[in-house]
Amino acid sequence: LVDVMERLPRNFYQCHKSYAVNMDCIRRIDKNWLVLKNEEQVPISKARYAQTRTVCFRYMGEQL
Repeated sequence: LVDVMERLPRNFYQCHKSYAVNMDCIRRIDKNWLVLKNEEQVPISKARYAQTRTVCFRYMGEQL
């Protein structure tokens, strides 16, 4: 996934060792999940939770 992440646009973020998400598709952040606009849930690793919130909220703020 590390190699793939290097080639993706900056709106993609790796929130878990096995998952990357397009931040344009995030509806909300729950305790352990990113909930997407289609209501699917993507897990957030415990180690990356704080950074995931920071990165996602910063990105969302830039889009306003």
